[in-house]
Amino acid sequence: MTLTISEINRLHDQAMATYSDYLVTHDRNLLIIAGQLEYAVAEAVLAMDAPEPSRCLMLKSAALFAAELCFLRDAERYLCAALAGEPPAELIDELRRDLINILKQAGSVTFLREVDGRRLPEEPG
Repeated sequence: MTLTISEINRLHDQAMATYSDYLVTHDRNLLIIAGQLEYAVAEAVLAMDAPEPSRCLMLKSAALFAAELCFLRDAERYLCAALAGEPPAELIDELRRDLINILKQAGSVTFLREVDGRRLPEEPG
């Protein structure tokens, strides 16, 4: 079943509300539920080829949830999909930095200075 963009937005809002509850209570089950909701959002966005910038922002959000839950391969996949679309120019470097951080977390990258011939700002730590 394909979801409409308004249904996807409602799922995303539900995920964000659940994540807010997690931040208050620190109940890891709420984080898992929020992550599952964002996973559904990301898969729906990919299935419908949602319009930008919603597409890349929702994929980025799903990637960050996946990374927090240690599903690093899913995080990488969502960020790559976001970059493979047509993200707004002002988000491209941010998506690249997020991808580099995920790859570092996964142990896939030990040192990376440039992407597309441009030096990215170093992350602290």
